[in-house]
Amino acid sequence: MNELYKEVREIINFELDKAEEGRTHKYCKNLRIIGGVLTALIVVAGILGIYCVYADIHWGFYAFLAFTLLSVVLFKVYQTKNITRLTQLANDDCCVIKPLTAYVVMLQYSRRAKNCDAVLQCIGSMLFYMGKFKECKAVAGLLEKYSDTIVGKSYRYSLLAMVALVEKDRETVKTCIEEIETLVSQTPAQYVREAFRIISKYPEILEAEESGDYAKMIELLELDDAKTFTLKKISANYRLYKVAIVAGLKEEASKHRAYVVEKGGDTFYKKELESC
Repeated sequence: MNELYKEVREIINFELDKAEEGRTHKYCKNLRIIGGVLTALIVVAGILGIYCVYADIHWGFYAFLAFTLLSVVLFKVYQTKNITRLTQLANDDCCVIKPLTAYVVMLQYSRRAKNCDAVLQCIGSMLFYMGKFKECKAVAGLLEKYSDTIVGKSYRYSLLAMVALVEKDRETVKTCIEEIETLVSQTPAQYVREAFRIISKYPEILEAEESGDYAKMIELLELDDAKTFTLKKISANYRLYKVAIVAGLKEEASKHRAYVVEKGGDTFYKKELESC
C-alpha cells in the first residue's frame, strides 16, 4: 500500500461505496494482468521481429510493429472505457460517491505518486461536490506535496478556488486567479487556460450573487452550451437560485430549486436546497 494512498485515506475517513470498491479492485487487477500479458507478447513478437529482419523476412518486422500498436490501443481502450463510465456517473448521474470511491481505490495500484495528479484532482473535485470542503483543501495540499508540474499546480489552485467561491473567500479567489494566470504564461496546456478562464469569473459571480443581478449571473454561467454536463447545470441552477432569492424572483428561485432537488444526486447542492 503506497504512502499517497495512506494519506488520502487519512483525509477521507468516511465509508465509501462498497460495490464500487469491489468493481474498481477487479478493474485494476484486470488492467495489471492485461498489461503484463501484452508486455510479454510484445517481447516475444519483438524477438520474432528481429529474427525476421535477420532472416530477411521483412513482413515479420512490420507485423511486430502492427501488433505492438494494436496492443497499446486495446490497453488504452480498456482504460478509457472505465474513465468514461466514471465521468458519466459524476457528470450525468451526479452520483459522486461512486467515482470518488473508484479514484481512491485506483491510488492503491499506482506505483508512482508523481503520476497521480489527475487522480488527486478528480478526488478533490468529488469531495467538493459532496460538500467535504475541508477534505477537498487537504487533497489540494497533497497536490502541492506530490506534484510540482504546471498542470498539477493548476489542479491545486482550481480546487482551492472552487471552495473559496462557495465560502465567499475573496482573498483566496484573488490569489488563485493570480497564480493560475502566472501558469498560463508557462504552458500551452488547454486545461490550464480553461481553468484560468473559468476562475477569473469568480469575483463577478460573487458580486452578481450578492447584488441579486440575475441577468448577469446567467451570462457568467454560460448555460447555453448543449454539451454542458448535468453536474455543471446543477451547480449553475444552485447559483441562480441563490441570486434569484436575493433579487426577490420567487418563481425563478422555485424553478431552479426544483431542478437541483430533482437532478442533484448526492451533491451538497441538493442537500442544502432540500432543507430550504
